[in-house]
Amino acid sequence: IDSVIQKPLSSYKLEHPTKNASYYIVDNFILSYNPKDKQLLVTECKSSNLYTNDIHLYHQSAESLVICMSKDGYYYASGDTEGKIYIWSPKINAPRYSFNECTSSVTTLSFNKSNDKILSAREDGSVILYSLDEESQSSLLFQHDAEVKRVFFMGELILSIGKDGQINLYDLAKQQITKTLKLESGVKDVTLAYERTCFILLTDDDRLLLINMEYFEKEPLEIDRTVPEVNSLTFD
Repeated sequence: IDSVIQKPLSSYKLEHPTKNASYYIVDNFILSYNPKDKQLLVTECKSSNLYTNDIHLYHQSAESLVICMSKDGYYYASGDTEGKIYIWSPKINAPRYSFNECTSSVTTLSFNKSNDKILSAREDGSVILYSLDEESQSSLLFQHDAEVKRVFFMGELILSIGKDGQINLYDLAKQQITKTLKLESGVKDVTLAYERTCFILLTDDDRLLLINMEYFEKEPLEIDRTVPEVNSLTFD
């Protein structure tokens, strides 16, 4: 959808039911998850037609809760209800990396800028860092008291937002949480904004709050109140 003319630029009909989907604008393809067959599919968008690559990436038993892709489109990632994480590359029908040591459901994933690390957050509140190299190491960075809604790389910092409104800023170099903020209400969703200088939160009491990274521990700015039916948001 074009935000200026507020009309769709193109429209596509996938041939499978879809629970999660993500669009990669550079190479013009859609990454989607089919909950019926437990498939992760890559669909190329050409003109008004769809071409599905021969990539049917199966989860053996569990349902995929979250999917994401790296900014350059080189990696896809999926996390499921059994805590498994799979990292895929285009046109390869087997995972490049897989991580299975945690049993708590995956709630969010995030690649770093150089695509050699990925963050995972869990329903049990854990935030885990994985290295995408030959050793494929993992390390538990810290623990929230509640489910983690989103995690983000902010250079050498990691921003994590808990469902209960707990927000942590973790310093990778110091290997410790350096700043915290506790909101009065829980969080439904969060998105980064203004070139990662701010983030916007949608709270359980249906407020939109803006937090400037420069003034992290100060009172958030209330942007607006929204309708109760809204559960997610994004900023472009």
